[in-house]
Amino acid sequence: MGGLLGGPGPRFACAMPPSRQPRHTARRAALCAACFAVFFSSGCAEWRSEKAFEKAVALMDDGKNDEALGILNGIQKKWPKTDAAAKSHHEIEWIEDLRRISAHGPKLMAWDAVRKVARAAESYRIQRRHYPSQFDELIPRFLSGPIRDPWGRRVVYRKRPGGYQVVSYGRDGLPGGDGLDGDLLVDTGREVRLVSQSED
Repeated sequence: MGGLLGGPGPRFACAMPPSRQPRHTARRAALCAACFAVFFSSGCAEWRSEKAFEKAVALMDDGKNDEALGILNGIQKKWPKTDAAAKSHHEIEWIEDLRRISAHGPKLMAWDAVRKVARAAESYRIQRRHYPSQFDELIPRFLSGPIRDPWGRRVVYRKRPGGYQVVSYGRDGLPGGDGLDGDLLVDTGREVRLVSQSED
């Protein structure tokens, strides 16, 4: 229908009130907000966990493994799905391996010292057809000097009828004891561990 003056009829804009906007628009906005929240939360977790991991590594470099271990365990609990958590798992295993090596390392070194003296005594017997009566007879041909255990004490050599004994008295330097305090003995070529079943 034309207008009163013969022109084109009026155009009416059909604006829908906000309360009647299509539902998909509101859902899209909610979805975008949720995605942003998830993305922001995930990114924040990655950043915070990585910073914590860097701090733990710095502590490990300073030899403060106990403090580093606490942080690494915290990363796995707070941010278990982050890259830092995966890296923390490997570092925790490394620290635990170091602890095991540290616990048993001195004993292995003590065994090595005792065996070194025993080998020298066996070499002496091969050449002289008898065992040395005292440690000093092994120097300098068979040993360059006194042999010490990891705790700085001399490994003991003593002649006995038909053979010899070489012993380290362990960490405490006293006969007997358990774990690292236990005695390590080679009796005429035969290794004897004079310790109880418990280990430190």
